[in-house]
Amino acid sequence: WEIQMNHQWNDWKGMEITPYAPMTKVTLTDTLPAGLSYVDKSAVVKVEGASLSVDDKARLTTALTQAVRVTTNGQQITFTFGTMQIPQNMILSFKTQVDIDKIMDSPVQEEVALANHVQLTCAQNPDGIEADGKCTLINRPLQKKGDASIENGRKIDYIVEVNPLSANLSKLLQDEKIEKLILQDALSNGLFLDEESVEVYEAKVTAKNNDGKFDTTLEKTGDKLSVTPKYDQTKNILTLELPALDKPYVVTYSAYVTVSTGMELENNVTLKGIKQEAGKDVSKTHTFKFSGSATATIRIPNCSTLTVKKIDDNRQMITAAAMFALYTDKDSQNLLARSETIGG
Repeated sequence: WEIQMNHQWNDWKGMEITPYAPMTKVTLTDTLPAGLSYVDKSAVVKVEGASLSVDDKARLTTALTQAVRVTTNGQQITFTFGTMQIPQNMILSFKTQVDIDKIMDSPVQEEVALANHVQLTCAQNPDGIEADGKCTLINRPLQKKGDASIENGRKIDYIVEVNPLSANLSKLLQDEKIEKLILQDALSNGLFLDEESVEVYEAKVTAKNNDGKFDTTLEKTGDKLSVTPKYDQTKNILTLELPALDKPYVVTYSAYVTVSTGMELENNVTLKGIKQEAGKDVSKTHTFKFSGSATATIRIPNCSTLTVKKIDDNRQMITAAAMFALYTDKDSQNLLARSETIGG
């Protein structure tokens, strides 16, 4: 995934030159922190200035963007403009590829601070001016969101976002390598999972800069993955194994509301890291709990009680065990309640 870097010069203070005067060998050198690398052909120059017309801004923006030459040497990126007529304000933007494992000490750090050093020079002022830039990457390894849907809030749609920074989660434990990553959600009483609704997707990462802090969002990409969820109806727990340890995922599923009065439904999602010994999962697993959770307040009107009797053709009670379900629609899509009985 990528983040965009911006460098802006206002009136070229410190360069000791006259605005709009020709300058030669104009060069900007940016030393990026470890883990960031320049994305080829991503440099764009934007020109501003109150005294410039719209046409002049467009002309200078195009000319400078086409003129800039980029060379890289490790973490040092050099942008060379050659000879240029300096506008009042100029912004150089470019994209950087992020290798998060070269930046973070731990894949579950909540924030990662980055710093880079920039120097601007020209033939008229070879010493130029320097500046240091700082930004922060926000890391939320696990997030869960829930929204009530369908009429009367009889169903809640959940979205779980996993590993948005694409960190290698096999390194969750120091000196131990995790081999499996298990997502587990213990649903609250009053919720019943729609097993067919569980879907897992690889995710596209987008980073947004908010006053120097880069926060990421995930978007489903491609077809849903072949992942088989497990649902323990007795404990009301959903469990599924994620395909890889170093990719971002979006997991979606729905749960039916089975309570008949307004109440607050809380449930937390967790990640479990598992390693194997002698080809078998170790009995003691390592559990990593994050702040990801979803809370929904459901207020359902029209409370009622329903009694079901199971009888045969002779109207005698059937004693065999049975499963009953009550739906709010004739297509059996919106589950209201479900119960297993022993005996008639």
